[in-house]
Amino acid sequence: MFFEELQSHYLFREAFLPGGAAANEKGVVEGVIKYTRLNFFVPVPQVPGSRRAHRWRRQMCRRT
Repeated sequence: MFFEELQSHYLFREAFLPGGAAANEKGVVEGVIKYTRLNFFVPVPQVPGSRRAHRWRRQMCRRT
C-alpha cells in the first residue's frame, strides 16, 4: 500500500529490473541517480517553505 501511495504522490511508474539483469543495466539507473543528485542537490538548495521547494523541484525536472 505504501509504494502505491508513493507512486501516486510523485507520479512515477515502477520499472524493476528482471532477476539476473546485466551489470550495465543496473549502472544506467545508478548513473541517472548520481546525475540527479550532483546537478540538483549539491549544494543543498535553500528554499523557504515546502510549497516553494515543490515548485522549485518541478521546475528543475522540466528544465532537463
